[in-house]
Amino acid sequence: MIKSASHTNIERVYAIYLCLTRTARSERALIADRSEQTH
Repeated sequence: MIKSASHTNIERVYAIYLCLTRTARSERALIADRSEQTH
């Protein structure tokens, strides 16, 4: 049970990491689009 619990925790952390990276990429893309429009 301890192994399964740790495994689920790792999956949760990995999922959160993916969400953060996705949001960061989307924000960077929006900023890039805005900068291109301003120029």
